Amino acid sequence: MKLVRTVGALGLVGFAAVSGQAALAAESGWYGGLSIGQSKGWISHDRIATQVGVPVTGISFDDEDTDVGYKLLGGYKFNKHFAVEGGYFNLGEFGFTASYAPASTFTGNISSRA
Repeated sequence: MKLVRTVGALGLVGFAAVSGQAALAAESGWYGGLSIGQSKGWISHDRIATQVGVPVTGISFDDEDTDVGYKLLGGYKFNKHFAVEGGYFNLGEFGFTASYAPASTFTGNISSRA
């Protein structure tokens, strides 16, 4: 619950920072932004069971399908019609552990960044 409050407070601060930039939209120069929040992955138990070759009912899953994601961006606005912008996105890391008989496990994870 503490993580939810922290992420909510950071989201509110980010919203206030982004809202304040609207007044500067007409001017040229450097600008930047930050966004943070919860990211959620979707893990298909059916596809995992198909890959393993075991019925879904014969597997127990332990999913890690939520993480904190963030985005950083910055750019330079030359005039009201042209700007150059770059950014970095990190959506977090997701994974699973599938356990099935006879005492076997199958794991996987993914990390998303751009």
